[in-house]
Amino acid sequence: MKRLILILNIYTCVCIFTSCVKEKQQQTNNPTNNATYVYMYDYFKPYMFEAGSYWVYENDTTSILDSVVVTSNQRGFDTIYSAHPFQMYYAEFYTVNFHDFLDSSDYFEVLSVYVNNYMLRKVPNQFGNQPILFFGSPIGTSYSGCTLLDSIPSTNINSHIFTNVIKMKITAAQEPLPRQFNHDTYLYFKDSIGLIKTEIDTGTGIVESWSLKRWSIKL
Repeated sequence: MKRLILILNIYTCVCIFTSCVKEKQQQTNNPTNNATYVYMYDYFKPYMFEAGSYWVYENDTTSILDSVVVTSNQRGFDTIYSAHPFQMYYAEFYTVNFHDFLDSSDYFEVLSVYVNNYMLRKVPNQFGNQPILFFGSPIGTSYSGCTLLDSIPSTNINSHIFTNVIKMKITAAQEPLPRQFNHDTYLYFKDSIGLIKTEIDTGTGIVESWSLKRWSIKL
């Protein structure tokens, strides 16, 4: 009988602990307390790629192929403090982790309401970040070595027609250290697809160009 009571007590404790964990997870994933939460803006959503998304790029000169895949993603809240007036609030973020097979490198991109209308690229275990795409900004906007050069109504890349393409320029000499890009680089973005073309000015008069060949996107 004592053994039965002991088993029941242990079972009750386990149930209470499990219930507390589930409650904590629900509060984290679906905040319901009185704190101020700022959620992802709609213009971020076409770039919130999920694990398994991939892109295959072709070198326009050599026809060498390069593949990039989303290995994982993370969604959560950063704790932010404002000084005047003092207030604590939680800013939602979304991180997409990529692996590039050609050079066997990893990097990740961050969308966060804390940094407003930028998409940031970072390298694991390396301090600093680099804006690579602006949302809702006028042509000519420039920050931290990144400039919004143009909005292209329509362009043909590898027999695919892409509309409303955003052209960005990364000026290597203006990047914060350590640099994410070794040379001046032009990036072409299409929402719900992502990066569709990259042009690298090697400084030798030769532009290395990579164009999207095929892709599979999970949002």
